[in-house]
Amino acid sequence: MNSEGVLLKAVDLLIQVLRALRGRPSVYVRILDDEIEQEEGGLRFEIENRRWTVTSLDPRIVVKYHTYHANGYRRELNSYYVREVDRRLEPFQPKILTASADKRPREYWLSWYRTYKFRPTSGLTTRVRVRHAGLDPLTLLQFVREYIRFRYLGKAVAGGPETLDDYKRMKRSRGPH
Repeated sequence: MNSEGVLLKAVDLLIQVLRALRGRPSVYVRILDDEIEQEEGGLRFEIENRRWTVTSLDPRIVVKYHTYHANGYRRELNSYYVREVDRRLEPFQPKILTASADKRPREYWLSWYRTYKFRPTSGLTTRVRVRHAGLDPLTLLQFVREYIRFRYLGKAVAGGPETLDDYKRMKRSRGPH
């Protein structure tokens, strides 16, 4: 086989891979509220399928976070389960869903650097990164920079809740969304 034939096959393979990636569903998620104290539906979020392929959301949402204990910060996991039966995601149609926590850690409201993982039944997994209970969204670069500073230098960005009253005041100031 000559070099032109190999080059044409490589270009054809690249085009097929790009088509397959473009056709996979991709979801966008915005966290509206995360009230761990609520018995049912404490996590409210808006989700939108940003591709033309119809998909559905996996009912389990995993969140990783850091909490302070006597011997320093510790990474923990928690799971939420989507409450709505209809988890079908039509293309370009935002939908507000709720989820309930599997367990209710006592100091969750004081957690830092949360990562929520949303998995559609087909398509790419989406991670939403927030700084603390104020639910300030972070880009991947901001999250990594602040997380390294937090983890290895012991310095967190100011503005997080220090008491339960601070947390409740912060929640009220965010308004209904």
